[in-house]
Amino acid sequence: MVACVSMADNNVAETLATLQYASRARNIRNCPVVSTRSLASDAVQCVSHHIPGCTGMLTRWGLVFLQNQGLINDVVCTARP
Repeated sequence: MVACVSMADNNVAETLATLQYASRARNIRNCPVVSTRSLASDAVQCVSHHIPGCTGMLTRWGLVFLQNQGLINDVVCTARP
């Protein structure tokens, strides 16, 4: 840290405050901690939880689309929502 101080009499109060701040800032100690929990793994877990439901929905929508196009008849969906 660089603390700018002045020797002029009219800046004594500001110089003293600057030196006190610099002293307090110098005593700050950081203790970094490595995070063991990753946001990416949380996202993967969330998405993988929803994949079976999405697969079932897409299957039903695809079958309904094919039925509406007249390409298949009498579709029975047994997949759960």
